[in-house]
Amino acid sequence: MRLLKLLSPALLIAGLLALTVACGSSSKTQARFVQASPDAGNLDVALNSKTTLTNVAFGQNTGYQSVPAGSQKLEVRTAGTTNDLISSTIDLGSGFTTILSTGYLSSIAAVVLPDTNTAPSTGNVSLRVINASPTAGSIDVYIVAPGTSITGVTPTVAALAFRSASSYLSMAAGTYELIITPAGNTSTSYIDTTLSPAALQIRSLVVLDAVNGGFPITLQTLADLN
Repeated sequence: MRLLKLLSPALLIAGLLALTVACGSSSKTQARFVQASPDAGNLDVALNSKTTLTNVAFGQNTGYQSVPAGSQKLEVRTAGTTNDLISSTIDLGSGFTTILSTGYLSSIAAVVLPDTNTAPSTGNVSLRVINASPTAGSIDVYIVAPGTSITGVTPTVAALAFRSASSYLSMAAGTYELIITPAGNTSTSYIDTTLSPAALQIRSLVVLDAVNGGFPITLQTLADLN
C-alpha cells in the first residue's frame, strides 16, 4: 500500500492497463482453418501478424489449433509470401471456431463460424452443412433414409446460400443418404452419398468446388466432436 501511495495516478493506471493486457494476451481458444477457395492455391494464415498455419492446400482441414482468443487480425496469404489475399478483423470466442477461405481468388473472403462441441443426447448425432461452393450457388440438402426418392420431399435444409451454414441438426445415429441439389431442382444432384455417423458424434459437412473451380462438386467432412 505504501508503494501504491508513492506511485503517481498516471503511473498506477498505466501499470494496471499493462497487467490487463498481459493477462488478456494469454487467453487461448481453439480454431481450425479450411482452405475452400478453389483457385487460390496453398495458403498461409496469420493472426495479429504472427503466422500460425503454413502451406494449407485446397480442401485441407487443419484441425483445431490453440490460438489467441478475442479480437484478432486475420491475414490469409499466398503460401510463402507476405501478400494478403484476406485481411480482416475477426472475433474468436472462448469456444471452438471454424475459419474458411471461400470464393474464387478474385472475390476471396473469410467465413467465420462458431462450432458446437457439446455432445448430442444419447443415441443421437449432430450434423451441420456449410456451403463453400461458388459453383453450386444456393443448394437444397436432403438427409433421408437410403433409397428414398426426394421427389415431393421437403429438403432437410432448403436454399442454403453460398458462404452460409445450416444450424446443427440433431438426429438418431444410423445410416443416411445425403443428396445435395440446386435449390428447387430435384432432377439434378450435385452430391449423392451415404452418411453413417456414430452416436455422440458432431460433424460439419463442407460443400466444395473441384480443385481450380467448377464441377464436380465435392464434400469434406469435419469432425467437430468424437
